[in-house]
Amino acid sequence: MEFLVIDNIETFKKYSQFKSLQDFNNNIEQWMIEFTTSERIALKRLIRYVAKVPGISTAKIHTILAAIDGKENGYGISRATFKRMTCKAQKIGLLTVKETVRSNMSQSSK
Repeated sequence: MEFLVIDNIETFKKYSQFKSLQDFNNNIEQWMIEFTTSERIALKRLIRYVAKVPGISTAKIHTILAAIDGKENGYGISRATFKRMTCKAQKIGLLTVKETVRSNMSQSSK
């Protein structure tokens, strides 16, 4: 298994398959129908963390779930729903998940 060192988000540019943020957004829209309402909420919140490098996010799941709880009128989603969304997104080729480590090679948050 390949581990990526979390350094600077710019180092992850080579993993992006999109030319621009607009290209990323256009591609995402075609896949939204594949997800349940809760999974779409999770995916849309994840998408907000990919603006700096289109298609790349280093946000922790906990951070994304906390943002959903705070923004969706207390609706929230479970970690299991988020994980289910990521599994479905990986299966259809929309998402690739890479394990990361800190620069001192200790495990980063999941």
